[in-house]
Amino acid sequence: MADLNLGQNNVGRYLEVQYMQVVQRAGTGGTSNIGPGDTVRRSNGSIVVTGRIMKTNGAYCEMDSSGSGFTGWSKCSELRLVSKASPESAAAAAASTAPSGHTAVLSIVPGFTTQSGTANPVGNHGFYLLKDGAETAFAKGGFRAPAGTPVVKAMNAECEKKTPDCRTAIAAIIADSATAVKTDADGKATLPPVPPGVYYLFGIGQYEGKPLVWNVRVQIKPGPNSVTLDQRNGTVLDR
Repeated sequence: MADLNLGQNNVGRYLEVQYMQVVQRAGTGGTSNIGPGDTVRRSNGSIVVTGRIMKTNGAYCEMDSSGSGFTGWSKCSELRLVSKASPESAAAAAASTAPSGHTAVLSIVPGFTTQSGTANPVGNHGFYLLKDGAETAFAKGGFRAPAGTPVVKAMNAECEKKTPDCRTAIAAIIADSATAVKTDADGKATLPPVPPGVYYLFGIGQYEGKPLVWNVRVQIKPGPNSVTLDQRNGTVLDR
């Protein structure tokens, strides 16, 4: 990830790598409890800056401290959370940097009540917004289940064994995804904006020691949308 800060609407076509410093490798950096739309505060000695989170990328957060659209990246750990965004505010923050036509934003809401110190079944898991149902996505990507075995159960079994067929299944899901997100520890997340339409929210959590799979059909309209995930709209897989 590189923060080039070339100025609004300016493009730098050629940059010499020798003058750039890698601050975070792609796919690394962990996660943060800070998300788009949240209000945060950063202190640099005697200077205190308050702003809104526009995007996050691993351990880094993009903060707009002026409301003008001129932003900068900081380590999320260096920011103090002032207030969490409502689902509507999070959706608006995500949509503000979306491509043209991507006007629909989906927020994931956990439907489980958990005690303090107990993991939420929806928390800390990846979720994919599929253009087709999971079964169709697997078939298009070349993943086949043994006769008589549900395809999602077959995928979970292969991935527990870390086989090449697991990689085929995961590649099929990624190829069919319009977008994806990882939930926070509480099971909440807002996906990047997509064109309005019908999608399938796919993900696997853990419920009472067993995999719990969601493949939920959602019709997303322009603006903020939400879906609640619990055991009633998921399928528990018996090993």
